[in-house]
Amino acid sequence: MKHGAAAIYLSILLTFLLIEGRGQSVLDRKVFIQANDIRLGTALQLIADKGGFKFSYNSNIIPLDSVVNLYAENVSIEEALDRLLSKQYEYRQAYNFVMLRYAPRELSMVLQESVNYPGLFVIRGQIVDSQTRLPVMYASVYEKKLLQTVLTDRQGFFTLKLKNFPQAINITVSKENYKEISTVFLAEVIVRPSRRGVSGEYRDGDLARVERTRLGRLLVTSEQKIQSLNIGNFIAQAPVQFSLGPGLSTHGSLSGQVINRFSFNATGGYTAGVQGMEIGLLFNINKKDAGWFQFGGAFNLTGGSVSGLQIGGLYNNVLDSARAGQISLGHNRVAGSFHGMQVGGLYNQVKHNFDGMQISTGHNRVGGSFKGLQLGAVFNLVKEDFSGVQLSLGYNHLQRNFNGFQAGTFNHTGNTASGIRVALIGNISSGSTRGGQAAGIFNYSKELKGFQAGLVNISGTPGGYNFGLVNIVKGGYHRLSLSANESIDLNLALKTGNQNLYTALLYGRNASSTDKLQAIGLGFGKQLSIHKDLSLNPEISSRYIHQGNWKDTNLLNRLDLNLDYPLAKWISLNTGPAFTVFYSNQSVQKKDYAFLRDKGFGFGNPRYRGWVGWNVGLSFSAAPRSQ
Repeated sequence: MKHGAAAIYLSILLTFLLIEGRGQSVLDRKVFIQANDIRLGTALQLIADKGGFKFSYNSNIIPLDSVVNLYAENVSIEEALDRLLSKQYEYRQAYNFVMLRYAPRELSMVLQESVNYPGLFVIRGQIVDSQTRLPVMYASVYEKKLLQTVLTDRQGFFTLKLKNFPQAINITVSKENYKEISTVFLAEVIVRPSRRGVSGEYRDGDLARVERTRLGRLLVTSEQKIQSLNIGNFIAQAPVQFSLGPGLSTHGSLSGQVINRFSFNATGGYTAGVQGMEIGLLFNINKKDAGWFQFGGAFNLTGGSVSGLQIGGLYNNVLDSARAGQISLGHNRVAGSFHGMQVGGLYNQVKHNFDGMQISTGHNRVGGSFKGLQLGAVFNLVKEDFSGVQLSLGYNHLQRNFNGFQAGTFNHTGNTASGIRVALIGNISSGSTRGGQAAGIFNYSKELKGFQAGLVNISGTPGGYNFGLVNIVKGGYHRLSLSANESIDLNLALKTGNQNLYTALLYGRNASSTDKLQAIGLGFGKQLSIHKDLSLNPEISSRYIHQGNWKDTNLLNRLDLNLDYPLAKWISLNTGPAFTVFYSNQSVQKKDYAFLRDKGFGFGNPRYRGWVGWNVGLSFSAAPRSQ
């Protein structure tokens, strides 16, 4: 094999430049550290602080809680790490990060042939274990700039064919649990072997998690999964990718390591990510991030974050956070936080915080806090705090605090509810209600500091205001009253609520058979304490009066100012003046029935009449009066 003088000169120049590049790396910086009996995680942090960089590593493969000793006086960071980690790890620099990769074993390349044909460079060889000399199967052999790769066979052999190759070709070999090696080829001459790569960009984090999903296990090829094990953190960038399927791409089996500006997948594709536009007639699978615009006829699966618009026919799944719009006829899912808009035909799910809008004909689910609008036909669920508008034809559920507007058939809040809530059936607040809630049937609040309006209202504390036919309040105002007044001989009232406001269900009738009258109505009252044993109860009420014909309209409206005086623990006397306004369109008195319009007291006209009256009665408490 002949070598020209130019090739020898260029090889020396390349070697010199590589050595110079190493001298400027973070790993060559000098540090002084002396520490005894400290955790390995603390020791790594000391080295990072001294060197002015950050570590990136998988905490599952490094025993961070183990106790170590470290003495490094004016040595390089690489040497300090070798002492600390016993040369069991490989160190890769990316910008101001140093990534630690578990690699206790070493590789060797046994070159068989490197031939330069016109327009084609062919490299054949075998990858073996440096110590045992046994072949290493399924090792990744690739050229980083050309994005061409092969896997070794079961005997460790490989054949790599490169088109459009540069003058200097950098071949890298990677295998899980082995230190990476690189070899630079110049035509047919091997210039320099090295364990440290000369190009490429490395990313930290778990870049293989998309492959562990059900769709990833099903659609990502086994060759691509092996590449991820060997070179998962190596990420390249390319302007364009075309593919027929995940394993049939212009980038070959290395497609899962390439971020593209534009990607078109005839059926589906698997890439490291997209920073532009990606269209898959059936699906798109991205190992890392997706940006700007992504369309998948069936689904989009993204292992990183999404920024932009994502449209999936049936399914969008983001395993990290998203700042985007997600639209799907099926469902949308974001495993991290989300800022934007989700529109799903069946349901939308965000596992952490959400800031934006969710719309679904099925249900919406947020695992963290939510700010914005949530509209779900069946139900909405937020596991932490909510601030905004929540609308559902079915059920709204918040596990913590609520502040905003909520409307549904049934609403439930696990803690404080500070906004307005409207329900067709009922509202439940397991904590405090500081705003208002109204329901067609019932409301419940453990602690009421606002108001409740419904047929039945239940509260665990005597505060707030309840508007309903029946109000059950712990420590509240619950009484049954018997009374007489100037218009009706016998009145029965059920009064429930608290001292701030109670509701009275009213029924009354006359005792005389020749002056018959029936009355049903509703009233509200408030208890004002004047003295320890005396209170003033102003009450306003309205009664429908039956005077022989239910079709006639007779309304008796009263303002009673009753003084309440306790006669015993369970009984009190109520008496006081009243002001009455009576409206009636009944013009003829029925036989044996009362006719309040023609009573001798009062003033007014045939339809409206007012007078000053009185009331006297007894009230029976559901609980003894507090002393």
